[in-house]
Amino acid sequence: MPSHIALEFLLKILKYPSSLFTLLAARGILFKKCDERHDDGAFPDHDKIVTALFLVKNFNTMGGNLSMNRYREDHTFIDLLKRSLDERFFEWADKELAHFAERTIIYDERARHTDREGQPRLIKYDRYGEDISEIWVNEGYRQTADEVYRTGIAAYPHKPIPQLEEKGNYIYAFAQGYLLSQVEPGLYCPVTLTMAVAYLLDHFADDSLKKKYLPHVISTGEVPLYEGATFLTERQGGSDVGANETKAVTRGDHYLLYGEKYFASNAGRAGVAAVLARIEGAGSGTKGLSLFLVPWRREDGSLNGITIRRL
Repeated sequence: MPSHIALEFLLKILKYPSSLFTLLAARGILFKKCDERHDDGAFPDHDKIVTALFLVKNFNTMGGNLSMNRYREDHTFIDLLKRSLDERFFEWADKELAHFAERTIIYDERARHTDREGQPRLIKYDRYGEDISEIWVNEGYRQTADEVYRTGIAAYPHKPIPQLEEKGNYIYAFAQGYLLSQVEPGLYCPVTLTMAVAYLLDHFADDSLKKKYLPHVISTGEVPLYEGATFLTERQGGSDVGANETKAVTRGDHYLLYGEKYFASNAGRAGVAAVLARIEGAGSGTKGLSLFLVPWRREDGSLNGITIRRL
Protein backbone atom coordinates (compact mmCIF):
# COMPACT_ATOMS: atom_id res chain seq x y z
CA MET A 1 0.00 0.00 0.00
CA PRO A 2 1.53 3.39 -0.93
CA SER A 3 2.55 5.37 2.11
CA HIS A 4 0.12 8.27 1.55
CA ILE A 5 -2.79 5.82 1.23
CA ALA A 6 -1.69 3.98 4.38
CA LEU A 7 -1.47 7.27 6.25
CA GLU A 8 -4.90 8.38 5.07
CA PHE A 9 -6.41 5.02 6.09
CA LEU A 10 -4.63 5.18 9.44
CA LEU A 11 -5.98 8.63 10.28
CA LYS A 12 -9.49 7.57 9.32
CA ILE A 13 -9.55 4.53 11.58
CA LEU A 14 -8.02 6.56 14.40
CA LYS A 15 -10.82 9.07 14.01
CA TYR A 16 -13.46 6.33 14.18
CA PRO A 17 -12.01 3.55 16.40
CA SER A 18 -15.01 1.22 16.54
CA SER A 19 -13.37 -2.07 17.46
CA LEU A 20 -10.27 -3.84 18.64
CA PHE A 21 -9.73 -4.96 15.05
CA THR A 22 -9.36 -1.40 13.79
CA LEU A 23 -7.03 -0.56 16.66
CA LEU A 24 -4.81 -3.54 15.86
CA ALA A 25 -4.89 -2.62 12.18
CA ALA A 26 -3.76 0.88 13.07
CA ARG A 27 -0.96 -0.50 15.22
CA GLY A 28 0.24 -2.75 12.39
CA ILE A 29 0.41 0.11 9.90
CA LEU A 30 2.09 2.38 12.45
CA PHE A 31 4.90 0.05 13.31
CA LYS A 32 5.46 -0.81 9.66
CA LYS A 33 5.79 2.92 8.98
CA CYS A 34 7.99 3.44 12.02
CA ASP A 35 10.57 1.04 10.62
CA GLU A 36 11.34 3.84 8.15
CA ARG A 37 12.50 6.17 10.91
CA HIS A 38 15.75 7.99 10.24
CA ASP A 39 18.71 8.17 12.62
CA ASP A 40 17.66 11.65 13.82
CA GLY A 41 14.28 10.37 15.00
CA ALA A 42 12.25 11.91 12.20
CA PHE A 43 9.47 10.02 10.40
CA PRO A 44 8.01 10.40 6.93
CA ASP A 45 4.88 12.54 7.44
CA HIS A 46 6.45 13.11 10.85
CA ASP A 47 3.87 15.01 12.88
CA LYS A 48 0.85 12.95 11.81
CA ILE A 49 2.62 9.62 12.23
CA VAL A 50 4.06 10.49 15.65
CA THR A 51 0.70 11.80 16.86
CA ALA A 52 -1.04 8.64 15.70
CA LEU A 53 1.66 6.45 17.25
CA PHE A 54 1.26 8.13 20.62
CA LEU A 55 -2.52 7.76 20.52
CA VAL A 56 -2.44 4.07 19.66
CA LYS A 57 0.28 3.25 22.20
CA ASN A 58 -1.63 5.08 24.91
CA PHE A 59 -5.16 3.96 23.99
CA ASN A 60 -5.65 1.96 27.18
CA THR A 61 -4.04 4.46 29.57
CA MET A 62 -6.29 7.15 28.12
CA GLY A 63 -9.32 5.07 28.96
CA GLY A 64 -10.00 4.50 25.28
CA ASN A 65 -10.25 8.23 24.60
CA LEU A 66 -8.03 8.88 21.58
CA SER A 67 -8.79 12.60 21.61
CA MET A 68 -7.57 13.28 25.17
CA ASN A 69 -5.92 16.66 25.65
CA ARG A 70 -3.75 16.95 28.78
CA TYR A 71 -4.93 20.50 29.32
CA ARG A 72 -8.62 20.08 28.52
CA GLU A 73 -8.89 16.99 30.72
CA ASP A 74 -7.33 18.71 33.74
CA HIS A 75 -10.40 20.58 35.03
CA THR A 76 -8.82 21.47 38.37
CA PHE A 77 -5.89 23.07 36.57
CA ILE A 78 -8.18 25.04 34.28
CA ASP A 79 -10.23 26.25 37.23
CA LEU A 80 -7.07 27.37 39.03
CA LEU A 81 -5.93 29.35 35.99
CA LYS A 82 -9.37 30.89 35.55
CA ARG A 83 -9.21 32.19 39.12
CA SER A 84 -5.60 33.37 38.80
CA LEU A 85 -5.72 35.24 35.47
CA ASP A 86 -7.92 38.12 34.40
CA GLU A 87 -10.73 37.28 31.99
CA ARG A 88 -9.09 38.60 28.82
CA PHE A 89 -5.76 36.93 29.55
CA PHE A 90 -7.41 33.63 30.45
CA GLU A 91 -9.43 33.59 27.23
CA TRP A 92 -6.21 33.86 25.24
CA ALA A 93 -4.24 31.49 27.49
CA ASP A 94 -6.98 28.85 27.39
CA LYS A 95 -6.69 28.50 23.61
CA GLU A 96 -2.90 28.64 23.62
CA LEU A 97 -2.51 26.01 26.33
CA ALA A 98 -4.96 23.66 24.62
CA HIS A 99 -2.92 23.93 21.42
CA PHE A 100 0.33 23.50 23.37
CA ALA A 101 -1.06 20.35 25.00
CA GLU A 102 -1.85 18.92 21.57
CA ARG A 103 1.76 19.48 20.53
CA THR A 104 3.03 17.63 23.60
CA ILE A 105 1.89 14.40 21.94
CA ILE A 106 4.70 14.90 19.44
CA TYR A 107 7.13 16.13 22.08
CA ASP A 108 6.54 12.95 24.05
CA GLU A 109 7.62 10.64 21.23
CA ARG A 110 10.65 12.77 20.43
CA ALA A 111 11.60 12.67 24.12
CA ARG A 112 11.39 8.87 24.07
CA HIS A 113 13.87 8.82 21.18
CA THR A 114 16.17 11.28 22.99
CA ASP A 115 16.10 9.14 26.13
CA ARG A 116 16.98 5.93 24.29
CA GLU A 117 18.54 5.97 20.82
CA GLY A 118 19.18 9.70 20.44
CA GLN A 119 20.97 10.69 23.64
CA PRO A 120 23.14 13.84 23.62
CA ARG A 121 26.83 13.33 22.92
CA LEU A 122 29.94 15.36 23.64
CA ILE A 123 32.01 16.13 20.56
CA LYS A 124 35.24 17.00 22.32
CA TYR A 125 37.62 17.48 19.38
CA ASP A 126 37.39 18.35 15.71
CA ARG A 127 39.26 16.50 12.97
CA TYR A 128 42.40 18.57 13.65
CA GLY A 129 42.47 17.70 17.34
CA GLU A 130 41.25 21.11 18.46
CA ASP A 131 39.02 21.19 21.53
CA ILE A 132 35.58 22.35 20.34
CA SER A 133 33.50 21.03 23.27
CA GLU A 134 30.23 20.82 21.33
CA ILE A 135 27.12 18.96 22.42
CA TRP A 136 25.28 17.03 19.72
CA VAL A 137 21.53 16.64 20.13
CA ASN A 138 19.18 14.86 17.75
CA GLU A 139 16.98 16.74 15.30
CA GLY A 140 13.77 15.89 17.15
CA TYR A 141 15.08 17.53 20.32
CA ARG A 142 16.17 20.58 18.31
CA GLN A 143 12.73 20.91 16.76
CA THR A 144 10.96 20.63 20.11
CA ALA A 145 13.28 23.18 21.74
CA ASP A 146 12.83 25.65 18.89
CA GLU A 147 9.07 25.34 18.94
CA VAL A 148 8.77 25.56 22.74
CA TYR A 149 10.91 28.69 23.02
CA ARG A 150 8.95 30.34 20.20
CA THR A 151 5.79 30.01 22.30
CA GLY A 152 7.28 32.56 24.70
CA ILE A 153 7.63 30.21 27.66
CA ALA A 154 10.79 32.02 28.82
CA ALA A 155 10.04 35.34 27.14
CA TYR A 156 6.59 36.67 27.94
CA PRO A 157 7.20 37.46 31.61
CA HIS A 158 9.60 40.07 30.20
CA LYS A 159 8.00 41.38 27.00
CA PRO A 160 4.53 41.95 25.54
CA ILE A 161 2.48 39.14 24.03
CA PRO A 162 1.71 40.36 20.49
CA GLN A 163 -1.94 39.22 20.49
CA LEU A 164 -2.64 40.94 23.82
CA GLU A 165 -0.22 43.87 23.56
CA GLU A 166 0.63 43.39 27.23
CA LYS A 167 3.40 41.64 29.12
CA GLY A 168 2.81 38.05 30.16
CA ASN A 169 3.40 36.59 33.61
CA TYR A 170 4.88 33.62 35.42
CA ILE A 171 1.50 32.02 36.02
CA TYR A 172 1.14 31.42 32.28
CA ALA A 173 4.82 30.48 31.87
CA PHE A 174 4.63 27.86 34.61
CA ALA A 175 1.31 26.60 33.23
CA GLN A 176 3.18 25.81 30.02
CA GLY A 177 5.93 24.24 32.10
CA TYR A 178 3.41 22.05 33.92
CA LEU A 179 2.28 20.61 30.58
CA LEU A 180 5.78 20.34 29.10
CA SER A 181 7.27 18.62 32.15
CA GLN A 182 4.79 15.76 31.83
CA VAL A 183 6.33 14.69 28.52
CA GLU A 184 9.78 16.29 28.18
CA PRO A 185 11.33 17.11 31.58
CA GLY A 186 14.76 16.88 29.96
CA LEU A 187 13.95 20.02 27.96
CA TYR A 188 12.04 21.75 30.72
CA CYS A 189 15.26 21.87 32.79
CA PRO A 190 17.06 24.11 30.23
CA VAL A 191 13.86 26.15 29.83
CA THR A 192 13.83 26.95 33.55
CA LEU A 193 17.52 27.84 33.40
CA THR A 194 16.80 30.21 30.52
CA MET A 195 13.95 31.70 32.54
CA ALA A 196 16.34 32.21 35.48
CA VAL A 197 18.96 33.99 33.36
CA ALA A 198 16.24 36.17 31.81
CA TYR A 199 15.06 37.14 35.28
CA LEU A 200 18.59 38.00 36.43
CA LEU A 201 19.24 40.12 33.35
CA ASP A 202 15.93 41.93 33.53
CA HIS A 203 16.11 42.71 37.24
CA PHE A 204 19.80 43.01 38.12
CA ALA A 205 21.97 43.56 35.02
CA ASP A 206 23.24 47.00 34.07
CA ASP A 207 21.81 48.65 30.97
CA SER A 208 24.64 47.59 28.65
CA LEU A 209 24.37 43.89 29.53
CA LYS A 210 20.58 43.98 29.41
CA LYS A 211 20.57 45.62 25.99
CA LYS A 212 23.13 43.19 24.57
CA TYR A 213 21.87 39.87 25.94
CA LEU A 214 18.27 40.04 27.16
CA PRO A 215 16.68 40.21 23.66
CA HIS A 216 18.49 36.97 22.76
CA VAL A 217 17.60 35.14 25.98
CA ILE A 218 13.90 36.01 25.57
CA SER A 219 13.83 35.57 21.79
CA THR A 220 10.73 34.10 20.20
CA GLY A 221 12.30 34.00 16.74
CA GLU A 222 13.04 37.63 15.94
CA VAL A 223 16.76 37.32 16.87
CA PRO A 224 18.97 34.26 17.51
CA LEU A 225 18.10 32.54 20.79
CA TYR A 226 20.64 32.30 23.59
CA GLU A 227 19.51 29.56 25.94
CA GLY A 228 20.54 30.09 29.54
CA ALA A 229 22.48 28.13 32.15
CA THR A 230 23.43 28.57 35.79
CA PHE A 231 26.85 27.20 36.69
CA LEU A 232 26.86 27.14 40.48
CA THR A 233 27.84 23.70 41.82
CA GLU A 234 31.42 22.52 42.33
CA ARG A 235 32.63 19.07 43.33
CA GLN A 236 34.19 19.98 46.64
CA GLY A 237 31.03 21.64 47.97
CA GLY A 238 28.06 20.14 46.17
CA SER A 239 24.97 21.93 47.45
CA ASP A 240 27.18 24.03 49.75
CA VAL A 241 28.17 26.76 47.28
CA GLY A 242 29.98 28.53 50.12
CA ALA A 243 32.81 26.05 49.50
CA ASN A 244 33.20 27.17 45.87
CA GLU A 245 36.77 27.77 44.69
CA THR A 246 36.26 29.31 41.23
CA LYS A 247 37.99 32.68 41.32
CA ALA A 248 37.42 35.90 39.41
CA VAL A 249 40.42 38.04 38.48
CA THR A 250 39.97 41.66 37.41
CA ARG A 251 41.15 42.52 33.89
CA GLY A 252 40.29 46.09 33.02
CA ASP A 253 36.53 46.43 32.62
CA HIS A 254 35.86 42.70 32.92
CA TYR A 255 36.84 39.61 34.88
CA LEU A 256 38.58 36.35 34.00
CA LEU A 257 37.13 33.29 35.74
CA TYR A 258 39.24 30.27 36.66
CA GLY A 259 37.77 27.04 37.97
CA GLU A 260 35.64 23.98 37.25
CA LYS A 261 31.88 23.57 37.60
CA TYR A 262 29.97 20.34 38.19
CA PHE A 263 26.39 19.41 37.27
CA ALA A 264 26.54 22.25 34.74
CA SER A 265 23.14 21.69 33.12
CA ASN A 266 22.73 22.91 29.53
CA ALA A 267 26.48 23.27 28.99
CA GLY A 268 27.19 23.40 25.28
CA ARG A 269 23.62 24.45 24.45
CA ALA A 270 23.57 27.69 26.40
CA GLY A 271 24.47 30.97 24.77
CA VAL A 272 25.05 32.66 28.10
CA ALA A 273 25.44 31.45 31.68
CA ALA A 274 25.19 32.92 35.18
CA VAL A 275 28.30 31.72 37.03
CA LEU A 276 29.22 31.95 40.72
CA ALA A 277 32.82 32.89 41.45
CA ARG A 278 34.86 34.53 44.21
CA ILE A 279 36.62 37.81 43.42
CA GLU A 280 40.22 37.82 44.58
CA GLY A 281 40.38 39.13 48.12
CA ALA A 282 36.70 38.46 48.84
CA GLY A 283 35.71 36.74 52.07
CA SER A 284 34.98 33.05 52.52
CA GLY A 285 31.59 31.35 52.44
CA THR A 286 28.54 32.43 50.49
CA LYS A 287 28.95 36.11 51.39
CA GLY A 288 32.18 36.25 49.41
CA LEU A 289 30.62 35.02 46.17
CA SER A 290 29.62 37.12 43.17
CA LEU A 291 27.50 36.26 40.14
CA PHE A 292 28.90 36.78 36.65
CA LEU A 293 27.30 36.69 33.22
CA VAL A 294 29.48 34.54 30.95
CA PRO A 295 28.88 34.25 27.18
CA TRP A 296 29.59 30.77 25.83
CA ARG A 297 31.37 32.19 22.80
CA ARG A 298 33.36 35.31 21.97
CA GLU A 299 32.32 37.84 19.35
CA ASP A 300 34.31 35.96 16.68
CA GLY A 301 32.43 32.72 17.43
CA SER A 302 35.29 30.97 19.22
CA LEU A 303 34.83 29.33 22.62
CA ASN A 304 35.09 31.82 25.46
CA GLY A 305 37.83 29.91 27.24
CA ILE A 306 35.32 27.19 28.21
CA THR A 307 35.78 23.45 27.74
CA ILE A 308 33.53 20.50 28.65
CA ARG A 309 35.38 17.61 30.30
CA ARG A 310 32.61 15.02 30.04
CA LEU A 311 28.85 14.53 30.05
